Amino acid sequence: MKYYLLILTVLIASSCIESYNPPVIASAPSYLIVEGSIEEGTTIIKLSRSTETSSKTSLMVESDAAISIEGENGTSVALTEVSSGRYEASNVHLDLDYKYHLKILANNGDVYESEYVNVLSAPPIDSIYWEQTSTGVDIYLNSQDPTNSIDYYKWSFAETWKFYSEYMSFYEYLGDGEMILRTNDIFTCYKSDSSKNILISSSKGLSQNIINRFHVTHIDTDNWRLNVRYSINVKQYPLNSEAFSFYDLVRKNTETLGTFFDPQPSIIRGNITCISDQSKTAIGYVEAVVTTSKRIFIANDELENWRGTYTCIYRNIPIDSVDYYFGQLNYVPMSFDDARNIYTGSVARCVDCTVRGDSTKPEFWR
Repeated sequence: MKYYLLILTVLIASSCIESYNPPVIASAPSYLIVEGSIEEGTTIIKLSRSTETSSKTSLMVESDAAISIEGENGTSVALTEVSSGRYEASNVHLDLDYKYHLKILANNGDVYESEYVNVLSAPPIDSIYWEQTSTGVDIYLNSQDPTNSIDYYKWSFAETWKFYSEYMSFYEYLGDGEMILRTNDIFTCYKSDSSKNILISSSKGLSQNIINRFHVTHIDTDNWRLNVRYSINVKQYPLNSEAFSFYDLVRKNTETLGTFFDPQPSIIRGNITCISDQSKTAIGYVEAVVTTSKRIFIANDELENWRGTYTCIYRNIPIDSVDYYFGQLNYVPMSFDDARNIYTGSVARCVDCTVRGDSTKPEFWR
């Protein structure tokens, strides 16, 4: 969504380039933003609209829309809105012999359709690997299509890392001076994030259909992601030449945002049309794909001298101050010193890992 937001900033600004006038910008049209692909298995589509507030472009999620996947073979699969602006359908099956498109009934009654497209199947990812340098860790991938049917590729990734709190907690404060032994684990947690940038490449014109040493992401030195154990799952999408051109233009515009001498986002439309009102615009490109993915893990002991810093201090807390610190200031108790009759405690972010993550271990974790 981030790169669509940047595109809209320039798109609207370029339409009023002769006047930097908030009232003019405020009258800019609202664009429907469509993110996602028709995917074998699970299809996820995100809808939003551009809005104008005090000359600042933002996106507003589009709820209460009706979305369906339609095939030329007469099949139709409805998506369900699982959260605001996010629509999903599971158990989606795509027949390689037919074309598919997306039909969207917006909450204002407008009807949008993407063009019918052939189903493309991604080859397997050969390998994902990493290298540690003086600036951090770089993650790369290699891929190839021995059938020579796919020349254009797009990738996304989901990363998850295991981490520990700075301090362990053996007690839980219930209030009114009551302290009990802790039974739940708030020391070990997991945190996830996803790719934000457009990751595309092409083997078109090369002597071999090989993607070699494509840079997926970079993790700065001593970033907390790699303090314990890290995993990245990379998904590979096959693209046709039109989809590749769309994403390439979006990528170039986001990289050169603010420079009006570069190709302007006004020419970015994709393959989605408002069939109920041709004057209205949608931005996005919907493909029909069978994706492949690959996951790797990186353990902290595989790295050299890696320790992400997170500044924390703890405090000795007398019995008569328990309610003030653990009740009013929301400190989390750590341990108890019988000899001195005091507790130790610190702020929640240093003791309770659920402040920054989730204590539930992911199913794929090993």
